[in-house]
Amino acid sequence: MNTTPQPFGAILAFLFVSELFSASAQIPTKMWDVRFGGSKYDIPDGIIETPDNGFILVGVSASNNDGNKSQVGQGYYDFWIIRTDAYGNKMWDRRFGGSDDDGAYDIQQTADGNYLVSGYSSSAANEDKSESGNGNKDFWVMKISPLGNKIWDHCYGGSKGEVLRGALTTSDGGFLLAGYSFSGVSGNKTQANKGPDGTSDYWIIKIDANGVKQWDHSFGGNGEDELTALVPASNGGFMLAGSSNSTQSGDHSQSSQGLNDFWIVRTDSLGNKLWDQRYGGTDDDFLIELTNSNDGGFLLGGYSFSGIGGDKTQDCWGQSDVWMVKIDANGAKQWDVRFGATKMDRSRSVIQTLDGGYFIGAYTNSLQEGDITDPSRGVYDGWGIKIDSNGVKQWDKRYGGTEDDHWHLVMQLSDGDYILVGHSQSGISGDKSQSCFGSDDIWMLKLELITVLPIELTRFDVQPQNSGALLEWTTLSENGSNYFAIQRSLDAETFDSIGMVRGAGTSSIAHDYSYFDENPPITTVYYRLKQVDYNGDCKFSVVKAINLQSANSSHTLSYSVYPNPATNYLVLESRETANTDADLEIRNTVGLLVFSSTIEDASNSQHIQLPELAAGIYMLNIKNADGASFLSKIFISK
Repeated sequence: MNTTPQPFGAILAFLFVSELFSASAQIPTKMWDVRFGGSKYDIPDGIIETPDNGFILVGVSASNNDGNKSQVGQGYYDFWIIRTDAYGNKMWDRRFGGSDDDGAYDIQQTADGNYLVSGYSSSAANEDKSESGNGNKDFWVMKISPLGNKIWDHCYGGSKGEVLRGALTTSDGGFLLAGYSFSGVSGNKTQANKGPDGTSDYWIIKIDANGVKQWDHSFGGNGEDELTALVPASNGGFMLAGSSNSTQSGDHSQSSQGLNDFWIVRTDSLGNKLWDQRYGGTDDDFLIELTNSNDGGFLLGGYSFSGIGGDKTQDCWGQSDVWMVKIDANGAKQWDVRFGATKMDRSRSVIQTLDGGYFIGAYTNSLQEGDITDPSRGVYDGWGIKIDSNGVKQWDKRYGGTEDDHWHLVMQLSDGDYILVGHSQSGISGDKSQSCFGSDDIWMLKLELITVLPIELTRFDVQPQNSGALLEWTTLSENGSNYFAIQRSLDAETFDSIGMVRGAGTSSIAHDYSYFDENPPITTVYYRLKQVDYNGDCKFSVVKAINLQSANSSHTLSYSVYPNPATNYLVLESRETANTDADLEIRNTVGLLVFSSTIEDASNSQHIQLPELAAGIYMLNIKNADGASFLSKIFISK
């Protein structure tokens, strides 16, 4: 038996991973949602997390400078790029376009810290576009700075039309652009289409870090071949994926299963085809997305109209179902699974999750039936499906308002939380907290894996005592409670565990607990309890704040706050004489920052216009540069 003591950090890391994996089987709760748009049509197609934990969204917009879009449109549709902080608050937005139709599909970070935004364009060389197209629609890419300023742009295409559907950063600092093409040999396209005139083939084009084309390849058969997704593969190669109704011809080594099938093409690092494989049933099957799996294989995601037959082992629930196909690194099918109900259910995005399973972003107009456990919110709802590594459903959840809501993109963050992005036509209703600006708005939602405590916590207090802080809490009952980790933070965002108190296991009688933090920082400090069960599940209490400076200093900021309860504004009546500036923050009961502002001249009374906040209890904190602060509980009513 190895009795070597383990470092405390390693133990905490193990506990975190174990608890995260256990929590992954729990249905997450919504933390916040936000919408972006103008008076017309705004749709997202790409997202990336920024180094400061914010996000950049890219998509297409037909709106002018209204709603929360700051620039007028250039043509029918434009690239629209939105930069947010970690809480979905817009920091800036940019639109780029020519006089015709332009739309962004993807964003990648470049080796020098900038970004490559890629999409399509029907515009000539005008407005934001510096190069004329080769046909009626081309690939269009631009490099932008972290502030959204254009550095350069280039377009690529043949004499007819090309639609870009994705991009990858390559190991040499360049990029692989991918989509489908209707063109023959012309413009930037060096290979003829494999099918009759007017049909489409997969098309990939490699460019260097400055946008200079290095090579291109096309793949197809005698029908329509439309690439919709790509991911990196081993040895620097690529996996290309989409849908095809071609028979065994051209680059297709297999006959079709039905009408349209999933079709994947594996290439080497120079774009040369290594092998191809198709998957389908006896009807139409459309691949939309794929993701790498940690076993070296891939999960293919889309939707299916097929019954049992071909590669499909389960019957179709309704008009169309979500269909997932798991393959190994060589394309051999390992399993398939379908999810749906009696109407239309379609997948738009799939990712591998931190626990080795997968999360599917879909949309549905089905009722509460089949694989759907929630009732309908509106016309179409966003539908999230969590499955394990073998395709077994762990949970599903639908989100939406009273109208039409679709998920386009899903992302899991390093802490296990999820970001979902789609479009919405709903007003304030259901899961949507903000009204719709136009016909379609971009809708962004964050889900948190943390659920409420599985104990009956009747009291949690934090009080200053001597030079420290005394935490006291009471439970009326506990179920499998192993221990409480006491966590402390200075910003209510990043918490550190500072101690541990053993729980009562399973108990139906009251238990009182306490913990003394001997040397906390002399400032505003935030505390919470992290309760851990015997099975490794972790849950968190509400956050409590205490101003330890006011307990150890003769000077604190002094304000009267009214109305309280408030609805959409607060008045801060100052009793201060110094005219220094101060920072104001409002956080909810789990410590999430929901509003911040700078108070100029803290000696004056202030009228604070509040954002749209849900009814409930919030913490108001005001702090100046000298460290003096004011802390108050406020109530929001509707």
